[in-house]
Amino acid sequence: EAALGPRHPGVATDQNTLGFTYMMRGDYADAAQRFRTALAISEAIPDNERRSAIYQADLGYSTGLGGDIASGVRLIRAALESFRAQGEIDYGEVTSALEKLGDLQRRSGEFAAALATFEESDAVYREHLKTAPSEWHARTLIGIGRTLADRRDDDGRAERQRAGRAAVGRG
Repeated sequence: EAALGPRHPGVATDQNTLGFTYMMRGDYADAAQRFRTALAISEAIPDNERRSAIYQADLGYSTGLGGDIASGVRLIRAALESFRAQGEIDYGEVTSALEKLGDLQRRSGEFAAALATFEESDAVYREHLKTAPSEWHARTLIGIGRTLADRRDDDGRAERQRAGRAAVGRG
């Protein structure tokens, strides 16, 4: 920061990376603060909507994991609107945000909403990200399986697991 200045895009990237580090440790408050800083820097940079939406989705996820699921969901939905409004849609980031949203919905017990969100992500993979690494798509399929398991839908879970294995080439 000292070399680049406090409003440099590289500082925003560093803050976002630190946010992920805190989030992985379960320190959601510090993670959210880092994501907020990254978002504030990013929003001050012209024509930086994509990066801002990424940081906003990350902030939403850490906020939700920290206990404020409603605010987290609102932030992620706003990020999704921003991604979809861009001239060139980054479908990889759309699916990432959908996976975060679905996970928060699942954690809050909104199983129907979570399932719909993960299925939307699955459709994006199938339509727009056919050549993406299978590990990316697996996160969506795991989200579907967890949602069905949490909902106690054993028949649906088994069906999705078979479909997931087939989708990642382990049929």
